[in-house]
Amino acid sequence: GMGFSLSFGDSALPFKGSGIVAIGAYQAITGESMNLVHFVLFCMPLSVLGIAAYVLFCKYCMKVDLSPLKNYVHVKENVTLSLKKKVALVGVVGTLLFLLLPGVVPPSSSLHDVFGMLGLGGLSLLLLAVLFIIRVEGEPLIDVGKIAPFFPWNVFFILVVLFPLANAISSDVVGLNAIISSGVSALLNNMPTALIMATVIFLAAYITNFANNMVICALFVTIVCFIRDSLPIHPEILSYLVVLSSSLSMFFPAANPINAIIFGQRDCVSFRQEFTHGFICCSFLCCVLLVSGYVWSRIVF
Repeated sequence: GMGFSLSFGDSALPFKGSGIVAIGAYQAITGESMNLVHFVLFCMPLSVLGIAAYVLFCKYCMKVDLSPLKNYVHVKENVTLSLKKKVALVGVVGTLLFLLLPGVVPPSSSLHDVFGMLGLGGLSLLLLAVLFIIRVEGEPLIDVGKIAPFFPWNVFFILVVLFPLANAISSDVVGLNAIISSGVSALLNNMPTALIMATVIFLAAYITNFANNMVICALFVTIVCFIRDSLPIHPEILSYLVVLSSSLSMFFPAANPINAIIFGQRDCVSFRQEFTHGFICCSFLCCVLLVSGYVWSRIVF
C-alpha cells in the first residue's frame, strides 16, 4: 500500500518523474506543449480516487489484516522551520503555480505570446535563475552544490536521450510516423474509445511492473503521439492515462525500489502473497482508472 501510494501519488502533478518524461515525449513528437493545468485537473482527482479505491478494496474485498499494527505508536518530533526553509517552501509553491500559468492565460493576450516564446523549459530556467538570485540570511535560496545529490539525474538522462531520438524518428524523412499511422488506422477506425483506453491502461500497468516506470511511460506516450491522427480521442487524454497507469507498479520486485524492499521482507510476507495481492489490486485499479478516466475525460475535455 505504501509502495503503491508513493508511486501513484507521483503522477498527480506534472513536476515528478513520469509526468516530466511524458511532457517531454509529447512535446518532442507533436511539437506542441502539454497543458499543465489540464494535466493537474485530470490526474490529481484520479490519483486521489485511485488511492481511496485501493484502501476500500483492501478493507472490504481483500480483507487485509492490519492487527499487527494496532500497537504502533507514532512518536512526534519537534521540528522547527528556519526562515530560509519557510522562504524556500513559499518559493517552491510559487514556482509550481507560476508554471501552471501558461495554461490559464487567454491565447489573445500578449503574455501568452511571451510564454509561447519561452516555452516550458525557458520558463523553468527563468524561475530557477530568480531563486538563485534571492538570498536569505546571507545565503542563496538555492545552492547548486547542496541540491545536486538530490537531483533526479535518471529523469534528466532519460530526457537527454529521448528528445533527440524522438525528433529523429518522428521526422518526415524517416517516414516511421506515416508507416505506423497507416498500419494502425484501419484497426483503430472501428475500435471503441473505451477499448483503446483499456488497451493502453492495462498494457502500461502490467508491463511497468517488470521495467522502469519512466521508460514505459515514455514508450507508450511516444506510441500514442505517433498514432494521434488515427485516434478517436485526444492524445493528451491517453498520455495522462499512461502517466497514471505506468505508476501502477505493485506486484513485482522490479516495479519500484519500495517494492524491492517489501519483497525482501520474507519474515513478514511471502513472494506469493505479495504477488497475488499486488496483481489483483493492480487489475482492479486498472478497471477503476478506465471507468473514472473515461467519465472524467468527458468532463474536463
